[in-house]
Amino acid sequence: MTTVPGTARPLLYLAGFFLNLQVALVAYVSSSFLAELVGSNRVGLIYTLASVASLLMSLALIAWERRYGLSTLFHYGLWLCLLALGPLIFSRSATLVLPAFILFYSLGFFLRLILDLELESWSDNPHTGTIRGLFLTIINLAWLISPMIAGWLVADQLYDRLYLVAAGVLLPVIFISQKSIFRAGVTPRARAAHSWPNIVMSVVRGTSQKLKNIRRVLAAQFLLNFFYAIMVIYTPIYLHEYLAFSWPEIGIILTIMLLPFVLLEYPLGWLADHKWGEKELLIGGFIIAGLATTLIPIFPSLTVLGWGLILFLTRVGASAIESMSEIYLFKQLQTGDIGIIGLSRMMYPLAYLVAPLVASLVLTLYSFNTLYYFLGMVMFGGIIITSRLEDTK
Repeated sequence: MTTVPGTARPLLYLAGFFLNLQVALVAYVSSSFLAELVGSNRVGLIYTLASVASLLMSLALIAWERRYGLSTLFHYGLWLCLLALGPLIFSRSATLVLPAFILFYSLGFFLRLILDLELESWSDNPHTGTIRGLFLTIINLAWLISPMIAGWLVADQLYDRLYLVAAGVLLPVIFISQKSIFRAGVTPRARAAHSWPNIVMSVVRGTSQKLKNIRRVLAAQFLLNFFYAIMVIYTPIYLHEYLAFSWPEIGIILTIMLLPFVLLEYPLGWLADHKWGEKELLIGGFIIAGLATTLIPIFPSLTVLGWGLILFLTRVGASAIESMSEIYLFKQLQTGDIGIIGLSRMMYPLAYLVAPLVASLVLTLYSFNTLYYFLGMVMFGGIIITSRLEDTK
């Protein structure tokens, strides 16, 4: 059965919502859950291993797509992800839980990458900003509602029921995957793709303006994901273990924090298509994120509302960076650029590989306050990178 574009995109949006909801439900509490098993100082190592697994899956995607196609990979990946949740629900043995978490984490990334690639095949360049802006808004709605749900479910440290709910959220995605959301006849695009080493070298060494732009926007995406990694892994630990906020309180803080992703990304995508270029908004995003992050250690005694507002400001900047880097990149590409799209998505696991190692080193030598000052400086570095982009307007 062939799906028409008018049906495919809404189904892809819906699949993206539920897929990101099951990831988001556990994202901000997984580090605390793992800390109970291995200790806070070893949590970064688990995330590093999970990120290595995600990178390996990404590297294998082109070969797997040639052989099986995106539809088959997506369908069986969902069932494997559901299977990985079993030990997280029913076991407290580190021997069972840690490999299951690594598999669950890496499959979540892998499945989202497949959806990204498929959405690109249903997109046209003049409307990239609107299409991507709407997609980001929908998936970020999942991230917005998840902290309140997670905070309520783990109020008594009952992590198992949170992972059980995450398993239930996967079921609609499995149902949607039966509805032919994958475009017929697009599998051969992967056969024309180069090997990963050639893709990487073409981006790293390329001298054309297009490749320079791609290289810079990939660097911006790496910095953004580095920011996310530090915030997602360490901020819940900081709020819960060091500032003694309860999980329901943390749920409120994180919900306030995530509002910009739902409120801003679609309007910013429309503006990028019709009014302004992405470059100015990218620079502004890095300035706001950098300034707000350096404010975090200055006000350690904030209330729930105060913490929500200061973290809200960090995400105002992050939402601008996320939407504009996404839109800018896809305006540089065509449907057949599966390798560069995959390379872009590798910035996520690569950042999650590097960030915990860097954070562990910083926390070994200094305090949590220093970690946030350091992260703020990293975000300011994005201003230099994005200022050299060629404007699209």
